[in-house]
Amino acid sequence: AEIFVVHCWNATFLKFVAALEKVLHPDAKLWISAFALPPDVREQTLPAGAEGAQAVFSSPAFAALYTIQTSVVVLDDQLLLPMRAWCSLEIVFAMATPGHKVIPLISDHLDIKLCQARMGKQDMRNMRISSPKDLPALLEACTQQVGSIDRCHDLLREFWTGAMRGYEQILQHKSDVVTRLEELEDASADSPEVKRELSEQRTLFLEYLAAAQQE
Repeated sequence: AEIFVVHCWNATFLKFVAALEKVLHPDAKLWISAFALPPDVREQTLPAGAEGAQAVFSSPAFAALYTIQTSVVVLDDQLLLPMRAWCSLEIVFAMATPGHKVIPLISDHLDIKLCQARMGKQDMRNMRISSPKDLPALLEACTQQVGSIDRCHDLLREFWTGAMRGYEQILQHKSDVVTRLEELEDASADSPEVKRELSEQRTLFLEYLAAAQQE
């Protein structure tokens, strides 16, 4: 795999796929926990035979993270991901790994005010997890990896602050492009110049969207 995908298992599947298709090459090799784990596994849990942080470090997800240099974080419309312990830990590990690139993929229909409110309340100790008995091990792993829970929260804030800033830039650019497209569409539809600029504006916006999501 070339890209590690951080995602919430409860997200709408079609929207999840659409977010990936928007910016990734069709031939990109992805590690997606919902597909990478055994078919009889219905939730992210720690492997048997290990305890505490060591169980986290030996889990399939982190075995993949150790060998992949790029992660994409797919933020669902319901904003469940920022409140999930496993997802947050994956972001922290990726952020703390030198040379590891972490890219946010955000829906065009995000409720940005709700998202910002949730970002300000992130606390790994109170996050949701499918198997609550695993939470102490995740917190221990986080502390071992970055030094403290506070540092873990700092990295999460850094990631989400950058993601929201990029999202706001995309919205502004989209607004400018849509305004220009409307102006062009109101012009003579038979004009070759108008048709050419319409095509160019749409292409430029798609390129900008992909680039902005990767900054």
